[in-house]
Amino acid sequence: MFGHASFFAHPVSCHFLAGLIGRWRLTREIADFRAGTEAHLRAIAEFSPESPLDAHQIAPARPDAGGVPFGLVLRERGDLHIAGHPPMPAEQGYLWRSHPQGVAVFFGDGRSFHRFALPQTAAIPDPQDAPNASHWCDPDHYRVRYDFAALALGRWQMVWHVQGPRKSYESRSLFERLAPPKA
Repeated sequence: MFGHASFFAHPVSCHFLAGLIGRWRLTREIADFRAGTEAHLRAIAEFSPESPLDAHQIAPARPDAGGVPFGLVLRERGDLHIAGHPPMPAEQGYLWRSHPQGVAVFFGDGRSFHRFALPQTAAIPDPQDAPNASHWCDPDHYRVRYDFAALALGRWQMVWHVQGPRKSYESRSLFERLAPPKA
């Protein structure tokens, strides 16, 4: 879907991604409208610069593309709580990559997930301008809205709406910075 040359460092998205580096407390509330149930995830999310192994697995650098890709690996680890069930360990990984119009997000196995645009400045002043994206996974449609308005205060949010023949849920995630990134 995206050519390799699309994923090389872009100043606005690199600045934005650099602001995410570090550990975050992740609180996720999932409302399953079809089943009438709720689930809660309590986790630690960590953004760290991608390693050459990550880069090779997802979108290797090409010598003729004029640069080195900039991306962050996002790892989420915690416990998922569903009423009536014991807590379950939960783990997920993604790669967030710099893109000329914003950020491209990949699944941990390298498949393209979605991308979202950023304003041409590093600030996102108005929640109405919040980045959004969608992903079609036949037969389900995933839509996300990111809210980075409070990123400078150490928190941000994302809300997923998922619809399909057997799915109808909303997932609200709050990320709160645990410690400043190491210099």
